Amino acid sequence: MRSHSLLSLLTLPVLTAAAWAQTQEPALEAMRNAWQAFESDQGSGWQVEWNKATGSPKAIFGPGLRLQAGPVRDLESARSLAQRTLEEQAVLLGRGESEFVELIGSRAAGVWVFVYEQRYRGMPVIGGRADIRIHENGVLGMFGATAAQIPADLAMNPRINAELAEFYCYRDLGVTPSEPGPLQEKRPAGELVLWMDPNAAVASRPQLAWRFRVDERDAQVTVGSSFVDAQSGAILEYKNEVYQCYEHGEAHAHESVNDEARAEEEPRISLSTRPTPDRMGISGTITAWANTGLRPTDPLVNVPLARLRVVSGSTTVFTDEFGVFTIPDVDAAFLQIFITGEHVRQVSTAQGQRIFVAQLVDSTAPANVQVLSAGAAEFQWTQTTVYWATDDVNVWTRALMQPNPPQLDVISRVSARVNIDDSCNAFYSANSINFYPTQGNCNTTAYSTVIYHEWGHGIDDAFGGISQVDGLSEAWGDIIAMYRTGQPYVGEQFRISGAPFLRSGLNTRTYPAGGGVHTQGQTFMGFAWDLRENLILSLGQAAGQAHAEKIVINSIIGNASNQADAVREVFLMDDDDGNLNNGTPNYQAIKAAADNRNLPSPEILKVELFHGSLAATSEQLSPRLVSATLNPLEGSVGLAELVYDQGSGEQRRGMVLGAGVNEYLAILPPVASPATVSYFFEVLHSSGDVLRFPSQGAFQYGVGSEDEIYSTNFESGPDGWMTGLLQGADDWEQATPLAKAGTSNGIAWKDPGVATSGSTIFGNNLSFSGAYPSSSNNFLLSPIFDMSGRSGVTLEFKRWLTVEEGIFDQASIKLNNNTIWSNPLSGHLVDTKWVDVELALPAADNNPVVQISWALETDAGLELGGWNIDDVRLSSFVASPLPDLELSMTPAQIDIGSSTAVEVKGSPGMPIAIALSNSPGPTVIPGLISLDLGAITFLRSYVLDGAGDFALNWNVPTDPSLVGKVTYAQAVELTDLSTLTPSNPVVLLFSQ
Repeated sequence: MRSHSLLSLLTLPVLTAAAWAQTQEPALEAMRNAWQAFESDQGSGWQVEWNKATGSPKAIFGPGLRLQAGPVRDLESARSLAQRTLEEQAVLLGRGESEFVELIGSRAAGVWVFVYEQRYRGMPVIGGRADIRIHENGVLGMFGATAAQIPADLAMNPRINAELAEFYCYRDLGVTPSEPGPLQEKRPAGELVLWMDPNAAVASRPQLAWRFRVDERDAQVTVGSSFVDAQSGAILEYKNEVYQCYEHGEAHAHESVNDEARAEEEPRISLSTRPTPDRMGISGTITAWANTGLRPTDPLVNVPLARLRVVSGSTTVFTDEFGVFTIPDVDAAFLQIFITGEHVRQVSTAQGQRIFVAQLVDSTAPANVQVLSAGAAEFQWTQTTVYWATDDVNVWTRALMQPNPPQLDVISRVSARVNIDDSCNAFYSANSINFYPTQGNCNTTAYSTVIYHEWGHGIDDAFGGISQVDGLSEAWGDIIAMYRTGQPYVGEQFRISGAPFLRSGLNTRTYPAGGGVHTQGQTFMGFAWDLRENLILSLGQAAGQAHAEKIVINSIIGNASNQADAVREVFLMDDDDGNLNNGTPNYQAIKAAADNRNLPSPEILKVELFHGSLAATSEQLSPRLVSATLNPLEGSVGLAELVYDQGSGEQRRGMVLGAGVNEYLAILPPVASPATVSYFFEVLHSSGDVLRFPSQGAFQYGVGSEDEIYSTNFESGPDGWMTGLLQGADDWEQATPLAKAGTSNGIAWKDPGVATSGSTIFGNNLSFSGAYPSSSNNFLLSPIFDMSGRSGVTLEFKRWLTVEEGIFDQASIKLNNNTIWSNPLSGHLVDTKWVDVELALPAADNNPVVQISWALETDAGLELGGWNIDDVRLSSFVASPLPDLELSMTPAQIDIGSSTAVEVKGSPGMPIAIALSNSPGPTVIPGLISLDLGAITFLRSYVLDGAGDFALNWNVPTDPSLVGKVTYAQAVELTDLSTLTPSNPVVLLFSQ
């Protein structure tokens, strides 16, 4: 065993949450900027929920985003749209250098549901995920990610080896690792992962960790996942994966049994035999006495054992839903029957005889195989009862989840064990459900609602794993039990005396409930029952029950990690257009159920805002008119305010109704360049709510001019550019493109035939076959640029790229070795012409060392043409030059009955004219001047004084008809007899 000094472990760097968040500021800023760009592109009305641990937007939803014109009819089409969304929104989702790997992809209640696991360098990121929900009509209804931001300095080589980490793991648990069983070669090995706490209320730094899956059942059941810091050996977390039915019970040990290996060793219940007939083909019915009631004391009933496995020699068949089996082409058979089937891997018992039937049957008449009798003992009938209930709930769930997702095949391999020597509990662990016999003050727990509850943990586990945040998985177990039995009680007569049941959907708990996980889960359990009752009231008994089952049970597929997310999934299942802002068909019923439990839920958008974000401008002395249309979807708009920041803190300005329908106007004051102006809107609704647009962040634009830093068209030699490789061959060339073309595995590609300017470009393999090499990792590297004092740095270039989809070959652009663009993971990128590319480089702002690379990493097959680039240009934002003639009117948003100060600065003693218009123009006087005005409605002439100044106060009449009117102003100087010099334009708005 490798030794580690205590000093070496204690000197590892430790970051506080605040310090960690500060180190991640560039990634967080990139996500914030991407969110602002998203709202600018897609409009307001989007709601976003940010994950505090990662800083990423875990859920973005609202008006919906149309991904394709028509409906999405199949899984592969939906998957392609989902992958495209992940690529297009990679920066917003905080993916960074990680990848999102699909865990769940299924259609559920009219919605395509995709859940992805975050991985970094192939390692799972614990709690890292991405979500896509696409309505079948082709609208993106929700997307988001809880994506860990992986630090560049994260140590990826463990100081603690797996052996030592395993020692720390078991020491912390206080158990001794058992020797591998007869069916195991060794205990599961430790696995390196990146651990974080996705539910932390502050930034959570990812850490390299060893994950051990612990399964010890010698004395006390200890099943779970332990995470050991791979650098220090500290225990980061232990996730208990024993999920009990009752909070105060204890789950005791039970041995692992492999039925197929031990079948011949089991005690047998042999039934009567018949003589061999002279006919071919055997059929029969298998029935068993079981408890199908709601209470453990209900009388047994004789029920068909559906989907039961029947073995005869080398032939295996299964009974149908009525317990009927058929063995063709034989005249007699010796049947061997364990209580195992299509949806139950095995049922075993810790006490008493395990049921096994051996019976000789023939084709003279249908065989009736009877398992047990009406007077069967508890140790016997609990086996048939667990089988019947487990098969029943599986079939019921499959009928609701159409088409059946593959995760249902996982829960169909569930095993069951009954009559464990303890009392007053049941538990789920590792795809097994476990039950106790009548003992002490408790009845047997192997009956309907308790079985359904434990199986509910299993279906939750199958869809991405169990979350006990807010006791969510306990709620799922209770909901499965209530919905399947159609009544609100779980665990009736669980105790022989005392409380009549364990839990009820009629509870009055509200979120967050506090207490243990079983208590916490009762809020979501109650929500689900309230919803069912509300839908029955609004839709009728049959339709209401059916729709509740459809939208609630299908929402499990979304693998929510807490109750609030689980409620949103239910709304998504009920939605009919991908737009949560306008509610859902049964919004009021679902909303009332959520409100009754104080559970957060999506709100119907009360006001819809339409606004074209203001573009960057070089006019640094001109006020800017802001126009927004505020359409009330319910109620009315009271007041609207423009909240803006020009670099000195937030300012507020009331908005004025304009001439358009529901049009609101305000003026942003002029600002000196270079500057960045941000703004948002606040609206007082008639409900009393203050609505913010956008809900997070702000609209933003720059004031200043573009300054070119660097440009090249690769005509003058390398000029500081270099190529290099990390693996394989370096095939970058600076040469004339020759239109090389080819086909690889059916994919046709072609290189350009000419440069975009000049004659040479940089590209992969320009002069030979044109195809890039396999199994290579090479790059083109720019010179180093000093961007000190620069802001708004932008990269522009021409691209002609053909590359296999990103899961195999990666074409990327990097800034200081950090990826800023890469080709989509799904779908080949095959340019057929030169493409203009423009990328903002916020990481380059005020950075003294900036270097850009174009990289290509390829696998062993499918080689296309690769990179071709030309006309590379870098620019930044700088101050604009002042105009020769300056006009200002302060304030530019003027109350009627008040005045504005008019000032003009120009050449001393020169005559000027000030013109006003009701429209922005332009007006062109050929050979003389172009004005940013329409038809002139007012014109006055003045003369600048000896200092080149002119000033006056302009009084605005008290005329209510002026309110909301916009006026455009500009001054003109007669610089000489043949030259007219225009001033900067000014826009005025009249308010009250």
